[in-house]
Amino acid sequence: MLSIFSFFYLLIKLPVRINLTSSVKKGVYFINSTENIKKGDYIALCLNEKYSERIYKKGYINKGYDCHGRYESLLKKIIAIPNDEIEVNKNFILINGQKIRLKTQAVDRNNQPIPQIKYANKFKLKGYWVIGDNHPNSFDSRYFGQISKKQILYKARPWLLF
Repeated sequence: MLSIFSFFYLLIKLPVRINLTSSVKKGVYFINSTENIKKGDYIALCLNEKYSERIYKKGYINKGYDCHGRYESLLKKIIAIPNDEIEVNKNFILINGQKIRLKTQAVDRNNQPIPQIKYANKFKLKGYWVIGDNHPNSFDSRYFGQISKKQILYKARPWLLF
């Protein structure tokens, strides 16, 4: 029988991440390399430092060490990859013609304006489009746009969800 001490010892020794945010399902995720990134993968990512500082002040990210030695990385799901055609409006996202219902919010839970990215009609992605698939108000690509492969720290595979 695995004791609680043994379980936590394994969590420290194994390449895992514990997610307690609501953007993706809460639980333990195995950390993998960034090779062969595809749609449906969960990833940890960093936003640029200046932007991270701004959204930290709004409470959208936490302090941590993953990103720029000061901020926690974001855990998100990839829903579009380079060369996919995407269209974003306030009620949905079209990816290669497939509609995904995700409303873009104008204000956050504190009634403060959320940073918005303006898009002109359809465009081809050069990077990756990510969402928080567990919460409709997740802070994701709807607000910060596409991300480059350089911003991806690692893939995260769900292991033990709670």
